[in-house]
Amino acid sequence: MTLPPRVRIVEVGPRDGLQNEAAFLSVDAKVAFIEMLARAGLISIEAGSFVSPKAAPQMASTGEVLEKLRGRADLRVSVLVANPRGLEAAFKAGARELAVFAAASETFSRHNINCSIAESLARFKVMVEEAARRGIWARGYVSCALGCPYEGAVAPAQVAAVARELRAIGCAEVSLGDTIGVGTPLEDWRRWSRAKSDWSASPSIFTTLMVRRSPIFSPVSKRASLSSIVPSRVSAAVLMLRAPAAMSRRKM
Repeated sequence: MTLPPRVRIVEVGPRDGLQNEAAFLSVDAKVAFIEMLARAGLISIEAGSFVSPKAAPQMASTGEVLEKLRGRADLRVSVLVANPRGLEAAFKAGARELAVFAAASETFSRHNINCSIAESLARFKVMVEEAARRGIWARGYVSCALGCPYEGAVAPAQVAAVARELRAIGCAEVSLGDTIGVGTPLEDWRRWSRAKSDWSASPSIFTTLMVRRSPIFSPVSKRASLSSIVPSRVSAAVLMLRAPAAMSRRKM
């Protein structure tokens, strides 16, 4: 296995981590968390999501968080959107980067967003196209790329097929997500290599990959400082490994 010469870390703790917290955090606390991550050197940060507050109460203030971060040209701030209503809210909040998500598992898709994989891709196609018309960049996530809590093992061909569809609808980047944390580095690489092989003939495609949610470890003193704002366990990172040709096409 040959490792790529460069990686980009996309920090998703302010969204994927905080959405699972029961205690409500203020807008200022969320912004302080993001600013601490930025000072640690993480410049690509998913700051929240525009979804139903019933599904993710913690994310109800994402628009206000974006407002407070406006003007931070040093950061690449993205938000997750799940439907046209969330997309419009993201536009109104001034989002510059978006993320949508489809699953490699049919059962997970129906449990998570109450529709089939095909239905989710049709919905996201309209959304990504509208984002493109407004000059907004989009990432696509493939959930359950290495395993599903309902179906167990997921075929690499299915992962590659969903990744290919996300690229086809206009996603500039596709992340293969190890949603339940069962993958290994070698298996991660195999899934990415299978998906990437479909795109090798198109130099304009941003190849992507990986994948695992992993805690950010820090000295106890720094962990204590962070825990005064948010629980230390919520921070999660998604590594986006990209080919050199793709790297040269987008500033980071």
